[in-house]
Amino acid sequence: MKKSKRLVCLLLSVVMLLCTSFTFVSGSAKTLGQQKNELESELAALKSQSAQLKEQYNDAKKDVNDQKRVINLIYDQIETAQKELETISSLMQEYSALAAQKEKEIDELNEQMNKNYELFKQRLVFAQESGNMSYIDFILGSSDLSDIISRGEVINDMLEYDRKMIESLLEDRKTIEKAKEEIDQAIADCAAKQEEYDATVAELRELETEAKAKLKEYENDVAASQLALNRAEAAKKEAEKKLNAIVEEIARQSQGTFSGTFIWPLPATNPGYISQYYGGGHSGLDIGVGGWVNNGKVPALAIASGKVTASGSNYHWSWGNLVVIDHGGGYVSYYAHLDSISVSVGQQVSQGQQIGKIGSTGNSTGPHLHIVIYEPTGNGSKICDPLKYISYPR
Repeated sequence: MKKSKRLVCLLLSVVMLLCTSFTFVSGSAKTLGQQKNELESELAALKSQSAQLKEQYNDAKKDVNDQKRVINLIYDQIETAQKELETISSLMQEYSALAAQKEKEIDELNEQMNKNYELFKQRLVFAQESGNMSYIDFILGSSDLSDIISRGEVINDMLEYDRKMIESLLEDRKTIEKAKEEIDQAIADCAAKQEEYDATVAELRELETEAKAKLKEYENDVAASQLALNRAEAAKKEAEKKLNAIVEEIARQSQGTFSGTFIWPLPATNPGYISQYYGGGHSGLDIGVGGWVNNGKVPALAIASGKVTASGSNYHWSWGNLVVIDHGGGYVSYYAHLDSISVSVGQQVSQGQQIGKIGSTGNSTGPHLHIVIYEPTGNGSKICDPLKYISYPR
């Protein structure tokens, strides 16, 4: 929720900046230099805000991806619980079948014991006919077959075959009844386990619903941050377009003409080396000076004579200490990332004059000079490849 509020605030600020007029005011209201300074300041704010929005957007995307992983984990847990439920259900079916089988076996044993009891009654008739009344009294005095087995005072009078048969049947019935009890208990345990897993799945389904709601919230954050970022980028491009128009207008309106040549912006004793060429989104030429050991030690030279129109650190959001020289006729040169500056606005400089020391101020990864050259066109000036006018000393 806090992230969403931050996104709303950033979005509102972007809208306000979009509504802010980057109007090209001519005449006495504002000079081109003033408009240029204001635009550069506003552009720096837009670039900073765009970076914040980009970070917010990446955070929101990360939240979405993290929440998707949470949902996938919940799905995995649900799938595992369902598989366990299927296993328990299969076990219950098997246990039920075994219980039915044990019931059948018990019935068969009871039937067999009843048959044996009939044999006893036949033996009773035989004993009566033979006059063996003690055996008859024993049989008649017993309540059931188990009682017959337990009455030890007459068991020796029983026929050996009858005794062994009845004992075996009784033992089998006890074994089967015990096994059936164990199976019934296993079925009860499975039922309890099934209830437990049903509850677990229900809880996981609730978590799934909550996770999906959170995912939707995060996806809305991504959409909002993307919208804010797009608007900030659009505002930034518009500001850059207007700034370039003013810079070109300044160059077009520059006094005098230029008919000379340009020189390399570093001294012959330490000319440096080209670390990045013009093009591919790079507006100028980067000239390295050999690492931090030379930071603030190598002079930056004016490539031609002219008038300083900018000098300081508040002219471009990433160029740090900057010097701009108008050479006349639409030719303008920019010297960025200077460690120190030795000229001021309005000062006339001559070709080869030191304008500062090369450094790594602004958005820079190491000491170097970033030089940009504007050349005249049929409609103002435009940025060109510096190597069109300056050459590395051989």
